[in-house]
Amino acid sequence: MSIEVQNVSFTYQPGTPFAATVLDRISVTIHEGEFVGLIGHTGSGKSTLIQHLNGLLLPEQGRVLVDGTDTKNKSARRAIRQKVGLVFQYPEHQLFEETVAKDIAFGPRNLGLSEDEIEERVNNALLTVGLPPAKYAQRSPFDLSGGEMRRVAIAGVLAMGPSYLVLDEPTAGLDPRGRDEILGQIAQLQQEQDLAVLLVSHSMEDVARLVDRLLIMYRGQIKVTGSTREVFQQAEQLKQLGLGIPQITEFMRSLNQVAPEVRTDILTVDEAVPEILAYLGGTGHA
Repeated sequence: MSIEVQNVSFTYQPGTPFAATVLDRISVTIHEGEFVGLIGHTGSGKSTLIQHLNGLLLPEQGRVLVDGTDTKNKSARRAIRQKVGLVFQYPEHQLFEETVAKDIAFGPRNLGLSEDEIEERVNNALLTVGLPPAKYAQRSPFDLSGGEMRRVAIAGVLAMGPSYLVLDEPTAGLDPRGRDEILGQIAQLQQEQDLAVLLVSHSMEDVARLVDRLLIMYRGQIKVTGSTREVFQQAEQLKQLGLGIPQITEFMRSLNQVAPEVRTDILTVDEAVPEILAYLGGTGHA
């Protein structure tokens, strides 16, 4: 099972002087259970692309298939949006009910589920994002911290039972603690439920430690794709696209200039520590 984007192009305000092509013949597949990162400058087309994945936007050319079903199939669009959960930037701005439980229940209730099934989904979704139902279900979402509100918004999407979770800058505006909590919950969720996750982010460090595969967008096209380790080895090409690499990867590349035995495909500080200690031990500086 997968989401297949096949030769998709999309233009805002076509046929007018303000026409802007923001997706240009994009083809990519998101496979069941994988963790994919999508990065690129503001205006590269990331947000437009992800809105095509559940039929919020429809291709001008090409097609998008979700588990084999075309998003242009109007009668199937409700089922597609249940399968592909999309969490926008600042999703807490979409919270509106008087209690957390009612907010999370909104989507499942629209599916016509029984009250028992709705309650079970609400409680499971809260537990999944690390918010105990006994403590949070009856609270007003507007009395929560920014990180907690973000988790409630994600729980509302999870309560729909998606197979694919698409997150557009899920840590935007959060303090470091809230950011780490959200990313930890997402990583745990992806592993435990075998969800396919597409993470849109500007943070090279975040995608480096979380995702298995990277897509790099530039001016409406996917310019680079591959495993996270492979992509961040293409530092010069990324630089040409106006992007950087994780700071620790950059440091290890610099260290490699004086110590060729040191690996340059390091993505995290945890990976770097034994390499650096081995180098220091070999030079007598440990």
